Amino acid sequence: MPSSKIWDILPQEIPHPKIDSDDFWETYQENATDVSIHIAILSKPYLKSILTGHKTIESRFSLHRRMPYERIKKGDVILLKEVGGFIQGVAYVAEVWFYRLENGTLKHIREKFEESMQIQDEAFWSKCEKMTYATLIRLDNIQSIEPIKFSKRDRNAWATFVPD
Repeated sequence: MPSSKIWDILPQEIPHPKIDSDDFWETYQENATDVSIHIAILSKPYLKSILTGHKTIESRFSLHRRMPYERIKKGDVILLKEVGGFIQGVAYVAEVWFYRLENGTLKHIREKFEESMQIQDEAFWSKCEKMTYATLIRLDNIQSIEPIKFSKRDRNAWATFVPD
């Protein structure tokens, strides 16, 4: 696969992902411009569910405006990293929704996206009732990659790298 400059915005300690031959990713890497790369930190069951294609919506709920809220867009790339582990996958951001959680918005999100989010845990939804913001991301062209070691130095479950 040809080398791509989209990966050059990653810190030097993160090697460029090796994506298996795939028409979408070959074309994307050759033609994409103004792309941000995000690293989503995921617990093992959710990471596995994404990599197997069952979970197609990644969600982030927060009390305050935190990444990736209004910092991610269609066409960006997400590297999928296991908590305390390796980056193990890559996904294309096909669609993004930003919500301010008020007046039944959480109920709407749950009704519309719960199945794609693969979250049936009542404790999760109860916790979301105390949140103010939500970011929902439809993932596409999900692919497992050769594991990449990356140690985050902060406790945030999200990192974003933007082009200069």
